Amino acid sequence: MVVLVMLGTAGKLAVAVGLSYRTRTWWLPGAAAIAGGAASLALPVFPRIVGASAIGLGAAALVVARRLHVPSKR
Repeated sequence: MVVLVMLGTAGKLAVAVGLSYRTRTWWLPGAAAIAGGAASLALPVFPRIVGASAIGLGAAALVVARRLHVPSKR
């Protein structure tokens, strides 16, 4: 079950980064994943691996989005 949740999260992050890396909110998908992971670590309902994995995937999404991000030239 945890593997399916992480695959779904990775897929959603890939789509979100692909849609937002050229915008001003390129950082939002990764930051949302990190915040969600931190929140799930605080709740005893979720396994700790889910929260830790979401934080790791969010950090990876931030790195990838930052590498892809092209700042607008004014």
